Amino acid sequence: MKFGGAWMHGHGHVHGAGMKRGAMKFVLLHLLKERPRHGYELIRELEERSAGMYSPSPGTIYPTLQLLEDEGYVRGREEEGKKVYEITPEGESYLEGHKEKAEHFFERTASFLGGQGGHQEGARSARRFKELKDLFRDIGAATFRLHDDPDKLERAAEILHRTRREIENLSR
Repeated sequence: MKFGGAWMHGHGHVHGAGMKRGAMKFVLLHLLKERPRHGYELIRELEERSAGMYSPSPGTIYPTLQLLEDEGYVRGREEEGKKVYEITPEGESYLEGHKEKAEHFFERTASFLGGQGGHQEGARSARRFKELKDLFRDIGAATFRLHDDPDKLERAAEILHRTRREIENLSR
């Protein structure tokens, strides 16, 4: 499960820098095989299936869709002002030959959610991870606003060092 740029495994272990290189195209083909969708729908679907833990950026989704379209694996059509993509027969054949790559992403997501004490408990844990990720972002923004006050920066550093030690102690 992606958490702050890395994948979370099992009980919070971090591994790698995200989805395996090139796997996104197979994940998108898998979703488009279910039904045609536009880019934003694909982003939301991946967020939903990962209980908010993985949210690909438009900078990942749209270039991948363009690549798939250039390769003839999807075709886009305008529908109500949005470009909707659908898988082509060539895309279905290509996906069939590489389906384990897409399935791996969905299995990891299900395993993470299910491995946290059942789907409902796993989803709750995933939401908590997302909350922490958002909290880290907010702390960074708040700390940045202190950049011109050395005393406040020193105090913030003390708070964060103490907090880090307390969190590290939880994992022992």
